[in-house]
Amino acid sequence: MKPNGPSVLMVDDIPENLTTLEAILEPLRLDMVKATSGLQALRLLLKKDFAVVLLDVRMPTMDGFEIAEAIRGRERSRLTPIIFITAVGRTDEQVQKGYSLGAVDYIIKPFSPEILRWKVSNFVELYLGKKKTETHLRKIRNLSVRMAEVNRKLKASEEQLRKSYLAAEARYKDLVVRAGEAKEAVVLLQDCDGIEARHVFANKEWCRITGCGLDELRGKSLLEFFSQDNVETARCTIETWLSGKNAPGLRQIQVKSKSGVSTPVEIGGAPTDFQGRPAAVAYILDITEEIETKQLKDEFISMVSHEMKTPLTVVIGALGTLLRHRESLSVDDQTELINDSVLAAESLAHLVNNLLELSRSQASSLSLSLSSLNLCDLLKKMVTGMSRPYPERLFVVNCPNPCPVNADELRVERIVYNLLDNAAKYSPQGTEVTVSAEQRGSEIAVSISDRGDGISSADQEKLFVPFERLGKSSAGSAGGTGLGLIVCKRLVEAHGGRIWVESQPGAGSTFFFTLPTATEDAELFA
Repeated sequence: MKPNGPSVLMVDDIPENLTTLEAILEPLRLDMVKATSGLQALRLLLKKDFAVVLLDVRMPTMDGFEIAEAIRGRERSRLTPIIFITAVGRTDEQVQKGYSLGAVDYIIKPFSPEILRWKVSNFVELYLGKKKTETHLRKIRNLSVRMAEVNRKLKASEEQLRKSYLAAEARYKDLVVRAGEAKEAVVLLQDCDGIEARHVFANKEWCRITGCGLDELRGKSLLEFFSQDNVETARCTIETWLSGKNAPGLRQIQVKSKSGVSTPVEIGGAPTDFQGRPAAVAYILDITEEIETKQLKDEFISMVSHEMKTPLTVVIGALGTLLRHRESLSVDDQTELINDSVLAAESLAHLVNNLLELSRSQASSLSLSLSSLNLCDLLKKMVTGMSRPYPERLFVVNCPNPCPVNADELRVERIVYNLLDNAAKYSPQGTEVTVSAEQRGSEIAVSISDRGDGISSADQEKLFVPFERLGKSSAGSAGGTGLGLIVCKRLVEAHGGRIWVESQPGAGSTFFFTLPTATEDAELFA
């Protein structure tokens, strides 16, 4: 259908941009005139009037500001509305210069086609109104009222556009904030004039991994952070994204910070566009913890298998000997074999119980069965039980009686057993292990002291980490599975208590934990 509306002049040295503008404005059925240079535009303005001029800022020979100044210098086009359209970042100086040359608006690419059509349609309407006013100027007395109304509408439109802009800006800031708080590193990349992918934006996580600030990253090649072995693989993947195509991500690839620290990561991404140019968003996940967890799991399986095998071997060997040779064994020998089996089975049971407690706490399914207990009786019972596996240790209990606490009896036994077992393992034969309890405000504090080699400050930080085993026991081997103390910590904290250690190398160690006092039930134990 042939356009029958007023003429609109579109000026841009890139024909593709003119075609795009023509497609956007096509629904308005205007007479769209295209010019690819400033001189061509000025010649067209000499021949006819235009409702509005859409003018690109960046052009060779004459830029948009020079063309606008020439347009305003001619009487015929002095009042022709000019809308600047540019991909150059908007600054206050550029905007002020544009408005000083008579521009009515300043639009940044990429822009909303609907908003551009709406703006142009307003100026077309204004143009038609002006022509009509000129024709009937002598007959219409309320010209000033009509022009004021048009002006009011324009201001209202500008205010609405301002509000829309502020809302869009707020949404963008929200996205930036969420990206900044994401667990994954988020990087926006852009191909800058054929140069390999450069940073446009990165969140805090990527700044942490690279050791660079955001200002330091902008414009820097992403490939600078990949190890030499990974550069080509990463380059191919990123170039595929920047070409607008999807590509599979990269797994366990090494990136290096500016200080040389290497981090294993997984990388995913997707093509996008930014300010009208090809771009890509990369999602980079630090998998250091995942790799360490896998290694820890493998070590744990190996360690637990060994720890289970030892008591099982004792049980099988002792019971097998008893079954095969019971008629030739004395009563004392039979009793010793049975005792060995029981002690080994108890050791295995404690290992399994620690594993179960740790599993429950990690799955957040640890529930306590609280009741009022006389802690003094419980400590004495546990010490008596420890005398069997450690007959060469001297266990001493210092505890006020009664000593009421509000706790889960089985879980407290688990805590005390693990701490007593550690104290006995790391104490020389014939030395004393002291168990004490005292009232501290609304808590009962329990301490278990040994006469071992003590623990350095550096090693104390590792005590409550799963599977950590420090030094060697009094028997000369690495002690236990490294589960006992982390289980104690989880169980004590489930009761609302605290656990800590006081130790110096060569001076033994004292482990403390607290439990809430059952003051209202103290009379039950009197």
